[in-house]
Amino acid sequence: METGRRDAASPVTIEPRRSRSPQENVALDPDLLARMTDEARKEGRTPDDLANEAAKRFLALRSLQSLQDYGQQRAKELGLTEGDLPRLIAESRAEQRR
Repeated sequence: METGRRDAASPVTIEPRRSRSPQENVALDPDLLARMTDEARKEGRTPDDLANEAAKRFLALRSLQSLQDYGQQRAKELGLTEGDLPRLIAESRAEQRR
């Protein structure tokens, strides 16, 4: 994979892991691609591996943020505060023991 600097974003080919069928291209800033390529080489990996890892982490963080937003909204709707947590945890544990 070429790591030279260019003015336009460089496409990175990312193949699905389980098949060799259609490839998808993602455009990256040339400096970012060069840094990814350097880091991948240091770890004995490919830039595609790093791109997959980064995408998985990004999606996991988005999912976590969505869950946190939902929890905060529900707490607000129910009028709960952080001070209510010890009591709610104790009540939940007591119910589970029954």
